[in-house]
Amino acid sequence: MIVATAGHIDHGKTTLIRALTGVHTDRLPEERRRGISIDLGFAYWQPDERDMIAFVDVPGHERFVRNMLAGLPGIDAALIVVAADDGVMPQTIEHVRMLDLLGVTRAFVAITKCDRVASARIVETRAQISTLLDRTAFRGSPVFEVATGKSEGIDALAAALSDARFAGEPAQIDRQGFRLHIDRAFSVTGAGTVVAGTIVRGRMHVGEHLVIAPAGLEARVRGIQCGGQAVTDVAAGQRCAINLAGVDLGQVSRGDVLLPAFMHAPTQQIEAKVRGVDDPRATLGHGSSVHLHIGTADLLAKILIPGQHALASGEEAIVQLLTDRPAIAMTGDRFVLRDTSAQMLIGGGVVLDPFVRVTRRRRAVGAALASAYGHVDPRAALDALLAIEGHDVEAAAFERAFNLTADAAAQIYAEAGARVIGKARAVVMSAARTTQIEADVVRVLASLHSERPDLPGVKPPQLRAGIGDAVSADAFGAILRDLADRHVIDSGAGWLKLFGHAPSFAPAETTSWNALRDWLSEQPPRPFTIEDAAREVRMATGSLKSLFYKRCLNGDLCRIDERRYLLREHLDTATEIATTLAAEKQGGFTAAEFRDASGIGRNMVIHLLEYFDRESITRRADDRRTIIARR
Repeated sequence: MIVATAGHIDHGKTTLIRALTGVHTDRLPEERRRGISIDLGFAYWQPDERDMIAFVDVPGHERFVRNMLAGLPGIDAALIVVAADDGVMPQTIEHVRMLDLLGVTRAFVAITKCDRVASARIVETRAQISTLLDRTAFRGSPVFEVATGKSEGIDALAAALSDARFAGEPAQIDRQGFRLHIDRAFSVTGAGTVVAGTIVRGRMHVGEHLVIAPAGLEARVRGIQCGGQAVTDVAAGQRCAINLAGVDLGQVSRGDVLLPAFMHAPTQQIEAKVRGVDDPRATLGHGSSVHLHIGTADLLAKILIPGQHALASGEEAIVQLLTDRPAIAMTGDRFVLRDTSAQMLIGGGVVLDPFVRVTRRRRAVGAALASAYGHVDPRAALDALLAIEGHDVEAAAFERAFNLTADAAAQIYAEAGARVIGKARAVVMSAARTTQIEADVVRVLASLHSERPDLPGVKPPQLRAGIGDAVSADAFGAILRDLADRHVIDSGAGWLKLFGHAPSFAPAETTSWNALRDWLSEQPPRPFTIEDAAREVRMATGSLKSLFYKRCLNGDLCRIDERRYLLREHLDTATEIATTLAAEKQGGFTAAEFRDASGIGRNMVIHLLEYFDRESITRRADDRRTIIARR
């Protein structure tokens, strides 16, 4: 269990931790000289042979709130310290508000210096504490009266903390990727760079390769210490120090995050639910700048409040946070907001969508998406996301948002009856929706073939528009590939059609085409015009235009420029000739060499070679051409 102290300066937080653990957490010479905590201090206590308790002792001075916040990620409980002589003070109030905004739900309250005041003052302090905690998650927290100088009340507090080690819900360690927010980075002689922090998610072992985010630096775990003892692996709910290989001390600092490479996804636009603090002085205006404290990082951000000019005291709203530099955030992460001068707490909240992209479609379904991402359980969130009509759930973004391992994600998809569709931009779709899209594809193609039997099929964008489902192009392409693999449809020559469908033509069109083929079969593979064909087969040009259009759609003809056509098999022959020439001629072939090899007249050769260039069959350099790819 990890416990962080909270409270006003000089209320005895460090002294209390020393009384509980025997460890003096003020490690800096300046702290010991001045008698105040400036930065985070740490102590480990193992009351018996069972799990230990890690204490994070935070500074209480208002100037060091930034340091205080860096010690709070991943804590299980707060130890709120209030001196009996002073009572509740400004930093007591601010710390409690911060803990509440960060989602901490368990607290123990210690009233210190009880040996210095009368009993009536202790009663008064208890009343102040009750009023402070009454509107927070800490209402009803146990209160202990202690006097550290005389060791009074220490045993009762220690017993309560010891028992609390096993009261929390077990973390779902193996279904989430490892994540540690770095609050310390230092160098050890003979070992190199060491980082320390609280593990908020997942599991990690010696030898593992990780990434320091948001910079994306790769590092290998050389060694791990937990509570001063060398260990081979650690998991969520523990504090540890990690010796890293492959990274210099100057490349890592407080605010960075240690995580596996597959979870590395920095963001600068976050959708979140924000609540303003209950203080009329604290205002959150649309477009205003704030300090965003998330994890151990302190970032500047602009807050956008859709449809509102300002967030009233204590009010909640869905907002976008635009950070000044890349941040690491995941769904469910808690944060606090302070004003630009970093003097006043003005609000806090929870991350909904860490990778939000504000588009017209997003605005139309924004409330539904925000509600879906508001679920703590990723399975519940997925069910809600899949229920949004026409919305594609990007698999990579969903898994990163909820920090899911591959195995955990696959299990959630299976439980939800969902399928992962696509590769370049894989999306998660319900099996029912996928089945419906497949049925719609077959329906639209069957209708097309019935109404226009002469057409070879339809192009993918037109088919996608015709099914009436706002599925992404990548997901739709994946569905089509699956249908083709199962021989439900055919996608030959870029046209989509039902498997086995062949375009049919009127008898007169077939007769005309056969006559044209007979004439062309006697010719070398050369381009021709509609007027050329009309003279040879004695047909009206108007009728041939219609026939040529259909045969181009069908793939029997190829239009090489505005006026000229070529039989498909003649195009294949000409491409083979060009390929052979390119292999024989070092540096490519000339138009004259292609003319001689193909038997096509020079004027027609130029038109054909220019077509090859446009279609990226050949590449021209000066007067020579080389083959790029075979058609």
